[in-house]
Amino acid sequence: MEDLAAQDTSTPSYRSLLNEYKQMVESIASAFSSSEKPSPARIMSLLSSHSCDLYVKHALATKSDYSNNKSDNYFLEKHEYALRKLVERLKTELLKHGMSFHVYTEADSEVGHFDVLIKTNGSTVELEMPKGRVVIEMKTGFSINLSQLERYLLDTPTLILCRILPGHVMCIRAEDYSELLTESLADQLDKADRILEGQPILVPGTDCYGCKADCPYAKPPRWEDHRIVLRNDNFSADMDVYFKNLYPCIKTTVDLALQELNVHKGGFEVDG
Repeated sequence: MEDLAAQDTSTPSYRSLLNEYKQMVESIASAFSSSEKPSPARIMSLLSSHSCDLYVKHALATKSDYSNNKSDNYFLEKHEYALRKLVERLKTELLKHGMSFHVYTEADSEVGHFDVLIKTNGSTVELEMPKGRVVIEMKTGFSINLSQLERYLLDTPTLILCRILPGHVMCIRAEDYSELLTESLADQLDKADRILEGQPILVPGTDCYGCKADCPYAKPPRWEDHRIVLRNDNFSADMDVYFKNLYPCIKTTVDLALQELNVHKGGFEVDG
């Protein structure tokens, strides 16, 4: 696959902006490390997903808190179930195609040579080869986060998006959207500069809900006292569509992944 940077005609180039962006993420992590050093993923998420600079600055300076997650565990189980089924089908199809693989974990001690490394990472399954990488993003509800997809494309040439309920499966290549990524990186770099220089721009709006910054526009969270659950009729309809669409979506996803992997030949030496 042709390198993304080779497609760029803008100045500065996508690749130089991406390197500058990664350096800026490191600078932000160091600048806001007095309480809890924010992870690169959290920094990138805040920069790309929020319009208000002041919100981002305050969020970077405070510890992330997921204790108020009031979603029904059904939503989490749907996601984990789909990921397990996807990995199982990937294992089966890779063997059928004569490709050796290894399912990688943080506590890995396996040693050997493999064509493909399979990594599960939160909401994604990553397939790595010496000359290529494919990230599969599984969505088991109707929600979609375009800023999240953009962040994946900054780190991988190929993203396969699988949305179970609507039955959508799409292969997204970063090289096809180099202009979008370049322009977005430039805007995020400007935002990061303002935050580091102590000149954040206040933008009242949806970021105000749940924001704890010292700001007259700050408001309490909109759903703080509500647990997110489905009514019985909606639950039945959701599960019915989920079960019926799961394997057709997985089959299409795996077919696309195999097509991408076939482009990259070679193997991994894994040392435990």
